[in-house]
Amino acid sequence: MSEEASAPAPAPAVESATPASAPASAPTSTSSVESAQTSIHPAQNATPEQDVDWDNWNGDVRSLPDSVRRQAEHINRWYQDDYDGRRREMDDLKAVYTAMLNEDEDPRVGKLTTELKEMRGSLDGRNTEYEDLESRFNDMSELAVRDYVDQFWRQHSDLRGDEEKLSKFGPLLQEDNEFGGSWDGYIAAQLIGLPEDAIAIAVDAKKNGVSDEYAFKLAESHAKLSEREGMEEAAKAEVVKEVKRAASKPRPAAKITNGATGSTRPQAAKRGMKEAKTLDEMRDLAARRALRVHSGGK
Repeated sequence: MSEEASAPAPAPAVESATPASAPASAPTSTSSVESAQTSIHPAQNATPEQDVDWDNWNGDVRSLPDSVRRQAEHINRWYQDDYDGRRREMDDLKAVYTAMLNEDEDPRVGKLTTELKEMRGSLDGRNTEYEDLESRFNDMSELAVRDYVDQFWRQHSDLRGDEEKLSKFGPLLQEDNEFGGSWDGYIAAQLIGLPEDAIAIAVDAKKNGVSDEYAFKLAESHAKLSEREGMEEAAKAEVVKEVKRAASKPRPAAKITNGATGSTRPQAAKRGMKEAKTLDEMRDLAARRALRVHSGGK
């Protein structure tokens, strides 16, 4: 086999190793040409005595001289690989034809069946490993969710018993809702404590891509600003009310002097002492009459 595989190899090696006619036909008048030839064929010029007798070569690459052994090994390896591939192909075809002649099962079917079983075994192993990891992940996720919920209700125990707040809190946690999607539980618990107009601002911000945290901050700022404006309006209204109340109270002397001057009301001018029912009323009427007379009235 080695003789068949390596026999074609020496042809290029002999041609490259002993180009005897090339230096004889080339001009030798200049030293530059000789130096160029020396650089092109250093192995030939250095060791001319290692020429191979290819006619008597036994086919063993190890017996070749060092000048051509490396090239011969590469060529031999290439032919050996090619030969091995063709040999396997021939063996497979031989097995197929033998099975057909003996009416046996195609050996390729058995080979493919074995490969399929191996692949299924590998796949089953990977599926088992994946299911184990998935189970562990689900357990960890469930534990994390349970801890989150327990901690939330510990911090918002007042919310659990307030049905009105729960009716507002629950829809905010739903995935499909009219509030821009599911809200973070902690932020939703704070959001329901704001006025309706502030909640509307937070919802609009979330629908436009703002995070829950910043949407709540916008709503909270709006609520604080509205509360401050409301307090200022209430303070102004209280001041106006106090001014009106103070203006509606008579002066200390107004009770005595009221009606003492000339009046256009006939009933005030005609009232006499006989109409007084108490001593206070008689004294008031006398004082008013005295003031009218003093001022030129009657």
